[in-house]
Amino acid sequence: MKNKMSLQYIPPKLDEKKLLNTRSLSSFIVGAEEDYIVTRYLILSGVTGLGLYHYQQCIEKYLKAYLIDKKHHNFRNTHDLIELIKICSNHDNFFQDKDLIEGCKQLNPFEEAGRYPSEKVRSFGFTNPDILYFLDEFIYEMRKKVNRKGILDVIKELVKNEEEKLNLK
Repeated sequence: MKNKMSLQYIPPKLDEKKLLNTRSLSSFIVGAEEDYIVTRYLILSGVTGLGLYHYQQCIEKYLKAYLIDKKHHNFRNTHDLIELIKICSNHDNFFQDKDLIEGCKQLNPFEEAGRYPSEKVRSFGFTNPDILYFLDEFIYEMRKKVNRKGILDVIKELVKNEEEKLNLK
């Protein structure tokens, strides 16, 4: 190829690898918010399958952030939204809402299906951008339920990191 691409990948050190698997509130909030932005962009652009994958990931990460915020660190590694909602419902009745449970049942397959081209994904019949209303409401509620100070700390940390990258101190 005439055009070369240079990726300067530096493998993580052992202590950094441990951080990658840390269940921290900030890591789940940052991940959920990134997935939220990506979901909106992809679905509004008509890239529904991959958008629904990030949709499912956003909800999953916010549920895990909620559990961590409630000091419930011993949930098993799962992508099953219904399993996570059942655990969350021990802390708040919001997670017993039948529409929330039904929406999560519909989204569960996209943890895997949305990553691969599939007629199955196209056959779900979700309407764009109407499917974003459910996500917007969920995010609105979760931002109230997860420790607000934790979210603000995450934002401050992100801004600080970006300033350091750009040497804006």
